[in-house]
Order: sequence, then structure tokens, then C-alpha cells
Amino acid sequence: MHSWTDEIVLLCKGAYEEMIPLCSRVRVGSHTVNLNDETRAIIDGCISNLLDEGLRVLVVATRPLSSSQVTETSPIENLEANMTLEGYLAFRDSPREDAAASIWSLQSLGVDIRVLTGDSLEVAGRLCQKLDIVRSVDDGQRRGIIGADLEGLDDVQLDQVLESCVIFAKLTPVQKARITGRLRKKGHCVGMLGDGVNDCSALQNADVAISISSSSNAAKDCSDGEYIAT
Repeated sequence: MHSWTDEIVLLCKGAYEEMIPLCSRVRVGSHTVNLNDETRAIIDGCISNLLDEGLRVLVVATRPLSSSQVTETSPIENLEANMTLEGYLAFRDSPREDAAASIWSLQSLGVDIRVLTGDSLEVAGRLCQKLDIVRSVDDGQRRGIIGADLEGLDDVQLDQVLESCVIFAKLTPVQKARITGRLRKKGHCVGMLGDGVNDCSALQNADVAISISSSSNAAKDCSDGEYIAT
């Protein structure tokens, strides 16, 4: 939350599908209008086009608050409603030039690649296609799945998914850790490369945990070694 003079403004950012249910209005130029089905369809189309291009999209929303609404005991999630969608930001996170060659080298050594990410399935799928990890997210077998679809699976069902799925998107830290843990219990030797706090549990569950030079300190502390990009 930010305050200018007597005005208090709640400012939030996040993934489109998580932010849009929190918004009731959208900014158009210098004014705001109700976020109706027609406007929502237009925004949905714009976001889908960006995701299809492999871009990461973050939505920014605001809500003015009164001082009576903001107290030390006010749960922030109770304030995240009836917000105004201010706009969205698109980021292109291109892989390193040597990424495809590195992945090919691992695969030629018999290493199976699995991608665990908090990003959307569209973004992760497009990146994996560029790197020849998969030809398609759905090529007759289910190659990609999101965290919400994993929630109701027991260990046996998850083990079956792990046989064919390569891309695991929109994952929570707990789900990342569960996947690495199940792979080890199935007898696989698991290496995990992670760079953030949300990767720590998965790194700790792996046989070999690797961070990168730009990783958070927490990820480095959970790793057995550090990969230094050149």
C-alpha cells in the first residue's frame, strides 16, 4: 500500500487469471469503466495473444482506501476486491543462446528433462518448444499440466502423470517439492536447478541441488553447488 498525503492506495500486481477476479473496473484513458463481459473478452484476447508469443504478463490493479479500512489487524486479502485494472506489463524472457545445446547434451547422456515453474503453461510451453524439450504441449500424450490439476491427485496418480508430462506449470513451492520427492521415491536420481526462495524445498528434496550465480541467497544456501554462467 502507498499513501500520498491523506490518500491511501492499495497497489497489487500478479498473474492475469488471479488478478482479474479481484477487479470490477478498468481504466480507459483518464477515467474508469465497469469491467463487463464485453470489456473482459477484449482484454482476454489481448492477454492470450501475448501469452501465445511466449511473453510473461503481469496485471497491475489499484484500489483507493480510507484510513478506517487500514489497520494493523486488517487482513490484506480482505482488501483485495473491487479493484481497478490499471493495465498490464509484458516481459520477454528469452533463453540463453547455449540453452538448447546444453539441454541436448543432457538428453544425449540419458538425462530426462522436467520443467517445474510458477509461470503459465502457455509461456512454459512456448519456451520448451523453442528449446526442443517438447514438440507440442499436447502431441497425443499429455506433456503439460498445471498445479491446480495436481491438487486432487494421490501419489499413484501423480506417478502416472510424471511418466508422460514434461512441463509442470503454475506450481506452488509445495508442489515443486512433492514432484522432486516422488521422482526420488520412484528410484530416479534427481537434479534440481533453482534460483528463488520458492525453489528451496524442491532443491532440498533433490539428490543434486544446483543454483545459479544470480540466485537468491536462500536458493544458494539450499544448493550443493553453483552454476556460474559465462
